Amino acid sequence: MTESPEEGRIEAVPTEYGGTTFRSRLEADWAQTLNGARIKWRYEPETITLPSGGVYIPDFWLPEIGAWLEAKGPNVPRIEKAAELARVRTCCCERECTCRRPGGNS
Repeated sequence: MTESPEEGRIEAVPTEYGGTTFRSRLEADWAQTLNGARIKWRYEPETITLPSGGVYIPDFWLPEIGAWLEAKGPNVPRIEKAAELARVRTCCCERECTCRRPGGNS
């Protein structure tokens, strides 16, 4: 990452790993970690329009466990879209799940 002159923000450095170009070194590091743990992943496989109208591209989809993974560095407050996705895709069943959203598969 490099420091941006605007607002003292750190800009992501695109990084290639395993034939995929990631938007940041942090994301490439996560891909390497997931591979090391033998966890299957897909990088930015889907663009999601949230109920609020916002557009969100989660970093990783983990198909074997039905979960999204968002990689953020320290002091990165931009988590609103990830939090909204979690709210709308979380199972709310009180007992055995009967909805279409278990594990985030809505």
